[in-house]
Amino acid sequence: MEDLPKRNQTGANEWKDVEDNDLFLKGQIERAEEEMPPALGKWYTPKIIAEEESRANAAFSTLTTPDQVTGVVLPAGGLIGVHFHAQVKVSSEGAGFMAIFLGENQLKEFSGESNAGGLNAATSFRYANFTPQGTPASQGELGPPVDTGQAVSSSGGPVLIKAAAGTYTVSVRFRASTGSITAKNRELRVFVLGD
Repeated sequence: MEDLPKRNQTGANEWKDVEDNDLFLKGQIERAEEEMPPALGKWYTPKIIAEEESRANAAFSTLTTPDQVTGVVLPAGGLIGVHFHAQVKVSSEGAGFMAIFLGENQLKEFSGESNAGGLNAATSFRYANFTPQGTPASQGELGPPVDTGQAVSSSGGPVLIKAAAGTYTVSVRFRASTGSITAKNRELRVFVLGD
C-alpha cells in the first residue's frame, strides 16, 4: 500500500482515496489492539456520599444511603479490591464497628491463632469526634483460608479479597453495640483484578 494520506486527488479518485485512507487507518488500529496487553481488571463506578448518616443498631447493616457497589463480576482466580475512606464518630467509646461485606459474607482475616472459623475483620471506633478512617481490615499473620471474603492485603490501602468466581455486591456496613455510629464523606471504590 502506498503512503497515505493521498493528496490532490479529484473526482472518483478522491472518493477511492478516502476509502483507502479509512481502510489503512482501520488496519493500523486493529494491529495496535492486537499488540496491546489484555486488560488486567475492571474499575466500578465509585460510591461517594458526603452526607452525615447514623446507625443505632447492634446488627451490621448499611447506612440509609448504602455504601455499596453491585454487579461486581469476579473471574476464577481473580481478586476483588476494595478501598473505603470516611470520617466516623461514635456516641459510646469502642461501641461502633464497620466491616466490608461480599453479599452477606463479612470479610474475614486470620491472626494465626487456632481459630478454624477465622476472625471477623471489623474496625472498631472510640472517638466522639469525626476522625478519618480507612479500609476496615488489618493485615494479620495468615492462617487457614476461607472460600469467600478473606483479606489478602491491606495496610490502609485497598484490601484485596479472594472469593469464588461469581457476581457480588460489595458493601461497607456499620453497627453500634450501644449508642450510635455516624459517618460522613464516605468514598467506596471497588475494582477487580483478573481477566
